[in-house]
Amino acid sequence: MVWRPEELQRVIGAARFISLAIAALVILLSIPRQGLPQPVLPMSTPVILYVDPQDTPPPSSTVGSREAPFVRLQDALNYAQEHPDLPHEIRLGPGIYREELNLQGQTNVAMAPLTIRAITPGTVILSGAEPWQDWRQDMAGTTPTSALFVHPWPYDWGFSGNPWTEFDIELAEIVQRGEMVWQDSKLVQQYLSLEALSQGTTVMGFYVDEEGDRLYLRLPLGMDPATAHLEVTTQDRGMVIDQMQNVTLEGLRFEHYGGTFTAALVIRNAKNIRIQNCTFAENNWGGLAVNHSQQVQIHHSQFRHNGLRGLGGWRIQDLTVQDVETRENNWRGAWGEFYDWDAGEKFFYLRRAHFDHYRAIANQATGLWLDTDNQEVLVENSQLNDNKVGGLFLEASAGPITVQNCIIANNHQVAPNYLQTPGVFGWAAQNVTLKNNVIIDNDFAQVGVRDLSDRQITVPETGETQTLVSQDWHLENNWILSTQANSFLLITLNAQPFLDTLKERNNYWFSPGDRPIRIEDQSLTLSDWQNQVSLDSLAN
Repeated sequence: MVWRPEELQRVIGAARFISLAIAALVILLSIPRQGLPQPVLPMSTPVILYVDPQDTPPPSSTVGSREAPFVRLQDALNYAQEHPDLPHEIRLGPGIYREELNLQGQTNVAMAPLTIRAITPGTVILSGAEPWQDWRQDMAGTTPTSALFVHPWPYDWGFSGNPWTEFDIELAEIVQRGEMVWQDSKLVQQYLSLEALSQGTTVMGFYVDEEGDRLYLRLPLGMDPATAHLEVTTQDRGMVIDQMQNVTLEGLRFEHYGGTFTAALVIRNAKNIRIQNCTFAENNWGGLAVNHSQQVQIHHSQFRHNGLRGLGGWRIQDLTVQDVETRENNWRGAWGEFYDWDAGEKFFYLRRAHFDHYRAIANQATGLWLDTDNQEVLVENSQLNDNKVGGLFLEASAGPITVQNCIIANNHQVAPNYLQTPGVFGWAAQNVTLKNNVIIDNDFAQVGVRDLSDRQITVPETGETQTLVSQDWHLENNWILSTQANSFLLITLNAQPFLDTLKERNNYWFSPGDRPIRIEDQSLTLSDWQNQVSLDSLAN
Protein backbone atom coordinates (compact mmCIF):
# COMPACT_ATOMS: atom_id res chain seq x y z
CA MET A 1 0.00 0.00 0.00
CA VAL A 2 1.31 3.48 -0.87
CA TRP A 3 0.90 5.95 1.96
CA ARG A 4 -1.39 8.90 1.37
CA PRO A 5 -0.23 12.18 2.99
CA GLU A 6 -2.85 12.08 5.73
CA GLU A 7 -2.00 8.44 6.50
CA LEU A 8 1.70 9.22 6.66
CA GLN A 9 1.07 12.01 9.16
CA ARG A 10 -1.04 9.67 11.24
CA VAL A 11 1.69 7.01 11.34
CA ILE A 12 4.42 9.56 12.10
CA GLY A 13 2.32 10.83 14.98
CA ALA A 14 1.74 7.30 16.18
CA ALA A 15 5.47 6.54 16.03
CA ARG A 16 6.21 9.58 18.15
CA PHE A 17 3.52 8.54 20.58
CA ILE A 18 5.04 5.07 20.84
CA SER A 19 8.49 6.50 21.52
CA LEU A 20 7.12 8.67 24.32
CA ALA A 21 5.05 5.80 25.68
CA ILE A 22 7.98 3.42 26.07
CA ALA A 23 8.99 4.88 29.44
CA ALA A 24 5.46 4.40 30.74
CA LEU A 25 5.30 0.88 29.34
CA VAL A 26 8.63 0.02 30.99
CA ILE A 27 7.13 0.93 34.35
CA LEU A 28 3.98 -1.07 33.65
CA LEU A 29 5.92 -4.13 32.57
CA SER A 30 7.94 -3.96 35.80
CA ILE A 31 4.82 -4.60 37.90
CA PRO A 32 4.92 -8.20 39.19
CA ARG A 33 2.34 -10.52 37.68
CA GLN A 34 0.33 -12.52 40.18
CA GLY A 35 -1.38 -15.82 39.98
CA LEU A 36 1.06 -18.05 38.07
CA PRO A 37 0.67 -21.71 39.03
CA GLN A 38 3.03 -22.91 41.73
CA PRO A 39 4.26 -26.47 42.33
CA VAL A 40 2.49 -28.49 44.97
CA LEU A 41 4.98 -29.61 47.61
CA PRO A 42 4.49 -32.20 50.31
CA MET A 43 3.08 -30.50 53.42
CA SER A 44 4.73 -31.16 56.78
CA THR A 45 6.21 -29.15 59.60
CA PRO A 46 9.87 -28.63 58.68
CA VAL A 47 12.85 -29.12 60.95
CA ILE A 48 14.29 -25.61 61.48
CA LEU A 49 18.06 -25.23 61.35
CA TYR A 50 19.85 -21.94 62.02
CA VAL A 51 23.17 -20.80 60.63
CA ASP A 52 25.10 -17.71 61.68
CA PRO A 53 28.63 -17.17 60.35
CA GLN A 54 29.30 -14.66 63.15
CA ASP A 55 28.69 -17.01 66.05
CA THR A 56 30.53 -19.87 67.69
CA PRO A 57 28.06 -22.17 69.50
CA PRO A 58 28.69 -23.24 73.13
CA PRO A 59 29.85 -26.88 73.32
CA SER A 60 26.87 -27.93 75.48
CA SER A 61 24.20 -26.56 73.11
CA THR A 62 22.39 -28.38 70.34
CA VAL A 63 24.10 -27.47 67.07
CA GLY A 64 21.71 -25.83 64.63
CA SER A 65 19.36 -24.39 67.22
CA ARG A 66 18.52 -20.70 67.44
CA GLU A 67 20.69 -20.43 70.56
CA ALA A 68 23.63 -22.30 69.03
CA PRO A 69 23.47 -22.12 65.25
CA PHE A 70 25.74 -23.77 62.77
CA VAL A 71 28.69 -21.60 61.79
CA ARG A 72 29.00 -23.09 58.29
CA LEU A 73 26.14 -23.42 55.83
CA GLN A 74 27.63 -26.64 54.44
CA ASP A 75 27.24 -28.24 57.88
CA ALA A 76 23.53 -27.45 57.85
CA LEU A 77 23.24 -28.81 54.29
CA ASN A 78 24.98 -32.00 55.35
CA TYR A 79 22.59 -32.42 58.28
CA ALA A 80 19.57 -32.00 56.04
CA GLN A 81 20.95 -34.44 53.45
CA GLU A 82 21.43 -37.07 56.16
CA HIS A 83 17.65 -36.97 56.76
CA PRO A 84 16.14 -36.72 53.25
CA ASP A 85 12.73 -37.98 54.39
CA LEU A 86 12.21 -34.98 56.70
CA PRO A 87 11.46 -31.45 55.44
CA HIS A 88 14.03 -28.87 56.53
CA GLU A 89 14.20 -25.11 56.55
CA ILE A 90 17.67 -23.61 56.93
CA ARG A 91 17.50 -20.03 58.18
CA LEU A 92 20.59 -17.93 57.53
CA GLY A 93 21.63 -15.05 59.73
CA PRO A 94 23.17 -11.90 58.26
CA GLY A 95 26.76 -12.13 57.12
CA ILE A 96 29.15 -13.30 54.44
CA TYR A 97 29.40 -17.05 53.83
CA ARG A 98 32.74 -17.78 52.18
CA GLU A 99 32.20 -21.43 51.31
CA GLU A 100 32.15 -23.87 48.43
CA LEU A 101 28.74 -25.52 48.76
CA ASN A 102 27.33 -28.83 47.57
CA LEU A 103 23.86 -30.39 47.72
CA GLN A 104 24.16 -33.92 46.37
CA GLY A 105 21.09 -36.12 46.16
CA GLN A 106 20.66 -39.73 45.16
CA THR A 107 19.02 -41.13 42.04
CA ASN A 108 15.47 -42.45 42.59
CA VAL A 109 15.43 -41.41 46.25
CA ALA A 110 12.40 -39.31 47.27
CA MET A 111 13.34 -36.11 49.09
CA ALA A 112 11.26 -33.93 51.37
CA PRO A 113 11.30 -30.16 50.76
CA LEU A 114 14.43 -28.24 51.69
CA THR A 115 14.31 -24.44 51.99
CA ILE A 116 17.42 -22.29 52.38
CA ARG A 117 16.29 -18.81 53.36
CA ALA A 118 17.79 -15.57 54.56
CA ILE A 119 16.15 -14.50 57.81
CA THR A 120 16.45 -10.93 56.52
CA PRO A 121 16.49 -10.82 52.69
CA GLY A 122 19.47 -8.97 51.26
CA THR A 123 21.73 -9.54 54.25
CA VAL A 124 23.08 -12.99 53.33
CA ILE A 125 26.01 -13.03 50.90
CA LEU A 126 27.54 -16.22 49.51
CA SER A 127 30.95 -15.06 48.36
CA GLY A 128 33.87 -16.62 46.52
CA ALA A 129 36.30 -13.89 47.65
CA GLU A 130 38.27 -13.22 50.82
CA PRO A 131 39.88 -10.09 52.32
CA TRP A 132 43.66 -10.20 51.81
CA GLN A 133 46.20 -8.46 53.99
CA ASP A 134 50.00 -8.80 54.25
CA TRP A 135 50.80 -7.20 50.91
CA ARG A 136 54.47 -6.49 50.27
CA GLN A 137 55.45 -3.46 48.24
CA ASP A 138 57.71 -4.06 45.27
CA MET A 139 59.80 -0.90 45.22
CA ALA A 140 61.15 -1.67 41.74
CA GLY A 141 57.63 -1.33 40.38
CA THR A 142 56.90 2.06 41.95
CA THR A 143 56.26 4.96 39.55
CA PRO A 144 55.43 8.63 40.12
CA THR A 145 51.72 7.75 40.00
CA SER A 146 51.42 4.15 41.21
CA ALA A 147 52.84 1.55 43.58
CA LEU A 148 53.23 -2.18 42.97
CA PHE A 149 52.35 -4.73 45.67
CA VAL A 150 52.87 -8.51 45.79
CA HIS A 151 51.00 -11.29 47.59
CA PRO A 152 51.55 -15.09 47.51
CA TRP A 153 49.19 -16.83 45.07
CA PRO A 154 48.61 -20.49 46.05
CA TYR A 155 46.30 -21.43 43.14
CA ASP A 156 46.93 -22.73 39.62
CA TRP A 157 43.69 -22.11 37.74
CA GLY A 158 45.49 -21.41 34.47
CA PHE A 159 43.91 -20.72 31.10
CA SER A 160 40.69 -22.55 30.41
CA GLY A 161 41.54 -23.26 26.78
CA ASN A 162 39.27 -22.63 23.83
CA PRO A 163 36.77 -25.47 23.19
CA TRP A 164 35.51 -23.91 19.93
CA THR A 165 38.63 -23.84 17.74
CA GLU A 166 37.05 -26.30 15.29
CA PHE A 167 34.39 -23.66 14.62
CA ASP A 168 37.01 -20.94 14.03
CA ILE A 169 35.85 -19.06 17.12
CA GLU A 170 38.44 -16.86 18.77
CA LEU A 171 38.50 -16.74 22.56
CA ALA A 172 41.01 -14.18 23.78
CA GLU A 173 43.33 -15.24 26.58
CA ILE A 174 41.85 -12.63 28.94
CA VAL A 175 38.47 -14.35 28.56
CA GLN A 176 40.04 -17.69 29.52
CA ARG A 177 41.07 -16.42 32.96
CA GLY A 178 39.08 -16.95 36.15
CA GLU A 179 40.78 -14.69 38.72
CA MET A 180 39.30 -11.49 40.17
CA VAL A 181 40.39 -8.74 42.56
CA TRP A 182 38.07 -6.21 44.17
CA GLN A 183 38.91 -2.84 45.70
CA ASP A 184 36.10 -1.42 47.80
CA SER A 185 33.68 -3.64 45.83
CA LYS A 186 34.96 -2.33 42.48
CA LEU A 187 36.34 -4.82 39.95
CA VAL A 188 40.04 -4.36 39.19
CA GLN A 189 41.27 -4.81 35.61
CA GLN A 190 43.28 -7.97 34.96
CA TYR A 191 46.44 -8.06 32.82
CA LEU A 192 48.27 -11.04 31.34
CA SER A 193 51.88 -10.09 32.09
CA LEU A 194 53.84 -7.94 34.49
CA GLU A 195 54.94 -5.77 31.60
CA ALA A 196 51.34 -5.24 30.49
CA LEU A 197 50.41 -4.40 34.08
CA SER A 198 53.14 -1.77 34.31
CA GLN A 199 52.01 -0.24 31.01
CA GLY A 200 48.29 -0.54 31.67
CA THR A 201 46.01 2.42 31.17
CA THR A 202 43.66 1.73 34.08
CA VAL A 203 44.13 3.34 37.49
CA MET A 204 44.44 -0.09 39.13
CA GLY A 205 45.32 -3.50 37.78
CA PHE A 206 46.54 -6.97 38.72
CA TYR A 207 48.49 -9.84 37.21
CA VAL A 208 48.68 -13.48 38.35
CA ASP A 209 52.13 -15.07 37.99
CA GLU A 210 51.35 -18.77 38.45
CA GLU A 211 54.92 -19.91 37.83
CA GLY A 212 56.18 -17.62 40.56
CA ASP A 213 53.11 -18.17 42.80
CA ARG A 214 52.57 -14.42 43.10
CA LEU A 215 49.77 -11.95 42.52
CA TYR A 216 50.89 -8.44 41.55
CA LEU A 217 48.60 -5.51 42.26
CA ARG A 218 49.08 -1.94 41.05
CA LEU A 219 47.44 0.77 43.15
CA PRO A 220 47.45 4.56 42.89
CA LEU A 221 50.38 6.08 44.74
CA GLY A 222 49.36 6.73 48.32
CA MET A 223 46.65 4.06 48.55
CA ASP A 224 47.44 1.73 51.46
CA PRO A 225 46.50 -1.91 50.73
CA ALA A 226 45.91 -2.44 54.45
CA THR A 227 42.99 0.01 54.39
CA ALA A 228 41.92 -0.23 50.72
CA HIS A 229 39.26 -2.91 51.36
CA LEU A 230 40.86 -5.43 49.03
CA GLU A 231 39.26 -8.78 48.33
CA VAL A 232 40.62 -11.55 46.11
CA THR A 233 38.53 -14.34 44.60
CA THR A 234 39.78 -17.65 46.00
CA GLN A 235 36.99 -20.05 44.95
CA ASP A 236 36.56 -21.01 41.32
CA ARG A 237 33.12 -22.53 41.90
CA GLY A 238 30.10 -21.66 44.00
CA MET A 239 27.14 -23.85 44.93
CA VAL A 240 26.17 -27.07 43.12
CA ILE A 241 22.71 -28.66 43.46
CA ASP A 242 22.84 -32.10 41.86
CA GLN A 243 20.12 -34.80 41.72
CA MET A 244 18.01 -32.94 44.25
CA GLN A 245 14.26 -32.44 44.47
CA ASN A 246 12.02 -29.85 46.13
CA VAL A 247 14.67 -27.23 46.94
CA THR A 248 13.94 -23.53 47.48
CA LEU A 249 16.53 -20.76 47.76
CA GLU A 250 15.22 -17.43 48.98
CA GLY A 251 16.77 -14.03 49.67
CA LEU A 252 20.42 -14.96 48.92
CA ARG A 253 23.14 -13.09 47.06
CA PHE A 254 25.83 -15.00 45.10
CA GLU A 255 28.88 -12.91 44.27
CA HIS A 256 32.59 -12.92 43.37
CA TYR A 257 32.90 -16.59 42.40
CA GLY A 258 35.73 -17.21 39.93
CA GLY A 259 36.58 -19.84 37.38
CA THR A 260 35.53 -20.35 33.76
CA PHE A 261 32.79 -22.44 32.14
CA THR A 262 30.91 -22.58 35.42
CA ALA A 263 28.46 -20.50 37.44
CA ALA A 264 28.00 -19.23 40.96
CA LEU A 265 25.04 -21.61 41.26
CA VAL A 266 24.83 -24.77 39.15
CA ILE A 267 21.63 -26.82 39.14
CA ARG A 268 21.69 -30.15 37.32
CA ASN A 269 19.67 -33.36 37.17
CA ALA A 270 17.19 -31.76 39.55
CA LYS A 271 13.42 -31.46 39.87
CA ASN A 272 11.12 -28.88 41.40
CA ILE A 273 13.66 -26.16 42.20
CA ARG A 274 12.62 -22.62 43.12
CA ILE A 275 14.87 -19.54 43.17
CA GLN A 276 13.14 -16.61 44.87
CA ASN A 277 14.39 -13.04 45.56
CA CYS A 278 18.01 -13.93 44.88
CA THR A 279 20.81 -11.86 43.34
CA PHE A 280 23.67 -13.17 41.21
CA ALA A 281 26.22 -10.42 40.72
CA GLU A 282 29.86 -9.87 39.76
CA ASN A 283 30.81 -13.49 39.19
CA ASN A 284 33.55 -14.28 36.70
CA TRP A 285 31.55 -16.48 34.32
CA GLY A 286 27.87 -17.25 34.94
CA GLY A 287 25.39 -16.34 37.62
CA LEU A 288 23.04 -19.34 37.40
CA ALA A 289 23.30 -22.39 35.11
CA VAL A 290 20.47 -24.93 34.97
CA ASN A 291 21.11 -28.21 33.15
CA HIS A 292 19.00 -31.31 32.51
CA SER A 293 16.35 -30.40 35.09
CA GLN A 294 12.56 -30.22 35.45
CA GLN A 295 10.10 -27.81 37.04
CA VAL A 296 12.48 -24.93 37.66
CA GLN A 297 11.07 -21.61 38.79
CA ILE A 298 13.07 -18.38 39.01
CA HIS A 299 11.16 -15.46 40.52
CA HIS A 300 11.89 -11.85 41.46
CA SER A 301 15.65 -12.24 41.03
CA GLN A 302 18.54 -10.18 39.65
CA PHE A 303 21.43 -11.29 37.44
CA ARG A 304 23.84 -8.36 37.16
CA HIS A 305 27.37 -7.74 35.96
CA ASN A 306 28.47 -11.34 35.56
CA GLY A 307 31.47 -12.11 33.38
CA LEU A 308 29.78 -14.09 30.58
CA ARG A 309 26.07 -14.42 31.34
CA GLY A 310 23.63 -13.98 34.13
CA LEU A 311 21.25 -16.83 33.41
CA GLY A 312 21.30 -19.79 31.05
CA GLY A 313 20.30 -23.39 30.71
CA TRP A 314 20.23 -26.62 28.72
CA ARG A 315 17.54 -29.33 28.49
CA ILE A 316 15.03 -27.87 30.94
CA GLN A 317 11.42 -29.02 31.12
CA ASP A 318 8.82 -26.63 32.57
CA LEU A 319 10.87 -23.51 33.20
CA THR A 320 9.32 -20.34 34.63
CA VAL A 321 11.29 -17.07 34.65
CA GLN A 322 9.16 -14.34 36.22
CA ASP A 323 10.08 -10.80 37.25
CA VAL A 324 13.74 -11.41 36.51
CA GLU A 325 16.31 -8.86 35.38
CA THR A 326 19.55 -9.61 33.57
CA ARG A 327 21.67 -6.48 33.31
CA GLU A 328 25.21 -5.53 32.21
CA ASN A 329 26.45 -9.11 31.88
CA ASN A 330 29.43 -10.30 29.77
CA TRP A 331 32.05 -7.88 31.09
CA ARG A 332 34.73 -10.61 30.95
CA GLY A 333 33.79 -11.40 27.37
CA ALA A 334 33.89 -7.71 26.48
CA TRP A 335 37.47 -7.50 27.81
CA GLY A 336 38.39 -9.84 24.95
CA GLU A 337 35.80 -8.62 22.40
CA PHE A 338 33.86 -11.88 22.78
CA TYR A 339 30.23 -10.85 22.41
CA ASP A 340 28.46 -13.75 20.74
CA TRP A 341 28.73 -17.54 20.18
CA ASP A 342 28.28 -18.46 23.86
CA ALA A 343 27.93 -15.08 25.57
CA GLY A 344 24.69 -13.64 26.84
CA GLU A 345 21.47 -15.06 28.29
CA LYS A 346 21.28 -18.32 26.35
CA PHE A 347 19.08 -21.44 26.45
CA PHE A 348 19.09 -24.78 24.61
CA TYR A 349 16.50 -27.55 24.35
CA LEU A 350 13.75 -25.92 26.38
CA ARG A 351 10.45 -27.74 26.73
CA ARG A 352 7.57 -25.60 27.99
CA ALA A 353 9.23 -22.38 29.11
CA HIS A 354 7.55 -19.17 30.21
CA PHE A 355 9.40 -15.84 30.45
CA ASP A 356 7.11 -13.27 32.05
CA HIS A 357 8.21 -9.75 32.99
CA TYR A 358 11.74 -10.69 31.96
CA ARG A 359 14.04 -7.71 31.54
CA ALA A 360 17.34 -7.91 29.63
CA ILE A 361 18.94 -4.49 29.88
CA ALA A 362 22.35 -3.23 28.69
CA ASN A 363 24.01 -6.63 28.45
CA GLN A 364 27.22 -6.73 26.42
CA ALA A 365 25.71 -9.61 24.44
CA THR A 366 22.27 -10.79 23.30
CA GLY A 367 19.38 -10.05 25.65
CA LEU A 368 17.67 -13.43 25.16
CA TRP A 369 19.04 -16.20 22.93
CA LEU A 370 16.94 -19.32 22.32
CA ASP A 371 19.45 -21.58 20.58
CA THR A 372 18.69 -25.10 19.29
CA ASP A 373 15.48 -27.09 19.56
CA ASN A 374 13.39 -24.93 21.86
CA GLN A 375 9.71 -25.92 21.96
CA GLU A 376 6.60 -24.38 23.52
CA VAL A 377 8.22 -21.15 24.66
CA LEU A 378 6.25 -18.05 25.64
CA VAL A 379 7.94 -14.69 26.19
CA GLU A 380 5.54 -11.99 27.32
CA ASN A 381 5.33 -8.62 29.09
CA SER A 382 9.09 -8.33 28.78
CA GLN A 383 11.77 -5.80 27.84
CA LEU A 384 14.85 -6.49 25.73
CA ASN A 385 16.51 -3.09 25.56
CA ASP A 386 19.94 -1.51 25.00
CA ASN A 387 21.82 -4.79 24.61
CA LYS A 388 25.03 -4.55 22.60
CA VAL A 389 24.55 -7.49 20.20
CA GLY A 390 20.79 -7.81 19.88
CA GLY A 391 17.50 -8.11 21.67
CA LEU A 392 16.06 -11.52 20.77
CA PHE A 393 17.81 -14.31 18.83
CA LEU A 394 15.73 -17.34 17.77
CA GLU A 395 17.96 -20.06 16.36
CA ALA A 396 17.51 -23.62 15.07
CA SER A 397 14.24 -24.21 16.90
CA ALA A 398 11.05 -25.95 15.75
CA GLY A 399 8.92 -23.94 18.15
CA PRO A 400 6.27 -22.93 18.70
CA ILE A 401 7.76 -19.74 20.14
CA THR A 402 5.43 -16.86 21.01
CA VAL A 403 6.62 -13.34 21.85
CA GLN A 404 3.86 -10.98 22.90
CA ASN A 405 3.34 -7.67 24.68
CA CYS A 406 7.07 -6.95 24.74
CA ILE A 407 9.31 -3.97 24.09
CA ILE A 408 12.43 -4.69 22.01
CA ALA A 409 14.22 -1.37 21.63
CA ASN A 410 17.56 0.34 21.14
CA ASN A 411 19.60 -2.82 20.74
CA HIS A 412 22.92 -2.61 18.95
CA GLN A 413 25.25 -4.53 16.64
CA VAL A 414 28.78 -4.51 18.03
CA ALA A 415 29.41 -8.09 16.85
CA PRO A 416 28.04 -8.68 13.36
CA ASN A 417 28.79 -12.42 13.27
CA TYR A 418 25.98 -14.43 11.67
CA LEU A 419 24.66 -11.14 10.26
CA GLN A 420 22.62 -10.66 13.41
CA THR A 421 19.66 -8.33 13.41
CA PRO A 422 19.72 -6.24 16.59
CA GLY A 423 15.95 -6.28 17.09
CA VAL A 424 14.50 -9.76 16.48
CA PHE A 425 16.74 -12.20 14.60
CA GLY A 426 15.63 -15.58 13.31
CA TRP A 427 17.89 -18.27 11.83
CA ALA A 428 16.23 -21.62 11.08
CA ALA A 429 13.42 -20.69 13.47
CA GLN A 430 10.00 -22.22 12.81
CA ASN A 431 6.51 -21.55 14.15
CA VAL A 432 7.22 -18.08 15.56
CA THR A 433 4.50 -15.65 16.60
CA LEU A 434 5.22 -11.97 17.25
CA LYS A 435 2.10 -10.28 18.62
CA ASN A 436 1.34 -6.92 20.24
CA ASN A 437 5.01 -5.95 20.53
CA VAL A 438 6.82 -2.63 20.14
CA ILE A 439 10.01 -3.22 18.12
CA ILE A 440 11.66 0.16 17.69
CA ASP A 441 14.93 1.92 16.98
CA ASN A 442 17.22 -1.10 16.93
CA ASP A 443 20.40 -0.60 14.92
CA PHE A 444 20.44 -1.81 11.32
CA ALA A 445 17.08 -3.65 11.34
CA GLN A 446 14.05 -4.31 13.50
CA VAL A 447 13.21 -7.84 12.31
CA GLY A 448 15.59 -10.07 10.38
CA VAL A 449 15.14 -13.62 9.13
CA ARG A 450 18.48 -14.64 7.71
CA ASP A 451 19.25 -18.31 7.21
CA LEU A 452 22.93 -18.56 6.41
CA SER A 453 22.11 -22.24 5.90
CA ASP A 454 19.45 -24.70 6.95
CA ARG A 455 20.11 -26.41 10.27
CA GLN A 456 20.06 -30.04 11.28
CA ILE A 457 19.29 -30.89 14.89
CA THR A 458 18.93 -34.15 16.78
CA VAL A 459 15.89 -34.27 19.05
CA PRO A 460 17.20 -35.69 22.35
CA GLU A 461 13.97 -37.49 23.34
CA THR A 462 13.78 -39.53 20.13
CA GLY A 463 17.19 -39.32 18.48
CA GLU A 464 15.37 -38.14 15.34
CA THR A 465 17.22 -35.78 13.00
CA GLN A 466 15.30 -32.73 11.79
CA THR A 467 16.21 -30.14 9.20
CA LEU A 468 14.99 -26.67 10.09
CA VAL A 469 14.51 -23.52 8.04
CA SER A 470 12.79 -20.27 8.98
CA GLN A 471 9.10 -20.62 8.15
CA ASP A 472 5.58 -20.26 9.53
CA TRP A 473 5.98 -16.88 11.16
CA HIS A 474 2.92 -14.92 12.28
CA LEU A 475 3.17 -11.15 12.85
CA GLU A 476 0.10 -9.45 14.28
CA ASN A 477 -0.66 -6.10 15.92
CA ASN A 478 3.01 -5.13 16.29
CA TRP A 479 4.47 -1.64 16.07
CA ILE A 480 7.63 -2.05 13.99
CA LEU A 481 9.26 1.36 13.79
CA SER A 482 12.48 3.20 13.23
CA THR A 483 13.22 6.89 13.51
CA GLN A 484 16.49 6.38 11.59
CA ALA A 485 16.36 6.39 7.79
CA ASN A 486 19.29 3.96 7.52
CA SER A 487 17.65 1.26 9.65
CA PHE A 488 15.56 -1.41 7.95
CA LEU A 489 12.22 -2.60 9.25
CA LEU A 490 12.55 -6.11 7.79
CA ILE A 491 15.55 -7.82 6.22
CA THR A 492 15.91 -11.36 4.88
CA LEU A 493 18.56 -13.71 3.51
CA ASN A 494 17.92 -17.17 2.04
CA ALA A 495 14.44 -16.82 3.47
CA GLN A 496 12.01 -17.81 0.72
CA PRO A 497 10.27 -20.38 3.01
CA PHE A 498 9.75 -17.55 5.52
CA LEU A 499 8.29 -15.25 2.85
CA ASP A 500 6.09 -18.01 1.40
CA THR A 501 4.56 -18.92 4.77
CA LEU A 502 4.48 -15.51 6.48
CA LYS A 503 1.14 -14.42 7.95
CA GLU A 504 1.09 -10.71 8.66
CA ARG A 505 -1.86 -8.57 9.73
CA ASN A 506 -2.66 -5.33 11.53
CA ASN A 507 0.98 -4.34 12.00
CA TYR A 508 2.08 -0.72 11.99
CA TRP A 509 5.29 -0.13 10.04
CA PHE A 510 7.10 3.20 9.96
CA SER A 511 10.49 4.44 8.81
CA PRO A 512 11.59 7.85 7.48
CA GLY A 513 13.60 5.94 4.86
CA ASP A 514 11.97 5.39 1.48
CA ARG A 515 13.14 1.76 1.11
CA PRO A 516 12.92 0.20 4.59
CA ILE A 517 12.41 -3.41 3.43
CA ARG A 518 15.35 -5.48 2.20
CA ILE A 519 14.58 -8.84 0.62
CA GLU A 520 17.78 -10.71 -0.22
CA ASP A 521 19.80 -8.09 -2.12
CA GLN A 522 16.95 -5.72 -2.98
CA SER A 523 15.85 -2.69 -0.95
CA LEU A 524 12.12 -2.10 -1.40
CA THR A 525 9.47 0.38 -0.48
CA LEU A 526 6.57 -0.89 1.57
CA SER A 527 4.37 -0.83 -1.52
CA ASP A 528 7.00 -2.72 -3.56
CA TRP A 529 7.08 -5.41 -0.93
CA GLN A 530 3.30 -5.63 -0.92
CA ASN A 531 3.32 -6.14 -4.67
CA GLN A 532 5.88 -8.94 -4.44
CA VAL A 533 4.48 -10.84 -1.47
CA SER A 534 0.90 -11.83 -0.85
CA LEU A 535 0.04 -10.75 2.69
CA ASP A 536 -3.16 -10.42 4.66
CA SER A 537 -2.42 -6.71 5.09
CA LEU A 538 0.72 -4.63 5.19
CA ALA A 539 -0.44 -1.59 7.13
CA ASN A 540 -3.62 -0.60 8.96
